[in-house]
Amino acid sequence: MPKTILSNLNLSIPSGQVVGIIGPNGAGKTSLLNILQGRIKPSSGDVKVLGQALGNMSLQERAQCIAYVSQHPPHVFDLTVLDVVKFGRLPHIQMFAFGQQDAQQDLVKKALHRFHLEDIKDRSFDALSGGEQQRAYLAQAMVQDACILLMDEPINHLDIKHQLELLSQLRDLPQDVILTLHDLNLAASYCDHLILMKNGQVVAQGTPREVLTTNLIQSTYGIDVTFHPACQHVDDLVGGKGDLSSESVPFMSYHQKAPKHD
Repeated sequence: MPKTILSNLNLSIPSGQVVGIIGPNGAGKTSLLNILQGRIKPSSGDVKVLGQALGNMSLQERAQCIAYVSQHPPHVFDLTVLDVVKFGRLPHIQMFAFGQQDAQQDLVKKALHRFHLEDIKDRSFDALSGGEQQRAYLAQAMVQDACILLMDEPINHLDIKHQLELLSQLRDLPQDVILTLHDLNLAASYCDHLILMKNGQVVAQGTPREVLTTNLIQSTYGIDVTFHPACQHVDDLVGGKGDLSSESVPFMSYHQKAPKHD
């Protein structure tokens, strides 16, 4: 009997924003991304991207519209970093399309620069650290030049400096960005809109202040949470999103729920 992974989904994801999908392990975050990019077909209903039904798009049309960075990318064998990044242009390559080479090279150069890959572009991809490989895949997604960028745990394997740098860079991209995250503090600081999931269902969605409430965090994660007033170093961190505003969420710490005693 088929297993239901997600149920009763009714989402309208805003454009022009960084959208974070959060929730405990097994909540359905990655499955939702797979539906949004067309790798999983919903058993009922449909998915529309920019008003067009995803199921009616060809594979090339999807790739031109949606870029996806997986949490577990496929093995690329013995390729250089530059080769991996260039693969992002494949959906746009047309036979006998002369005159496009300069524009494509410019996109690749910008991506290598943005993700600090210029000095290692000729190295074997297999020789890179996990964080360097992740940055190469992010550069590949950038040169794909799609209007929507889906990312599954993009800050995995990155140290804290590169985590903050990447999330700040995502806010500067012209694409709509939808990503899964586990760190609620980073989600609050860098996402405009949050989708909170549990057991294959959307529990809440809205601004970080609307979603990251004590009750919702406790009921979704089964933990207690303490909100801390913003201080100077928090202002600096949230600076990736802009000035600390009324929509910002104070930083929070978590701890296991205290056992109940009779």
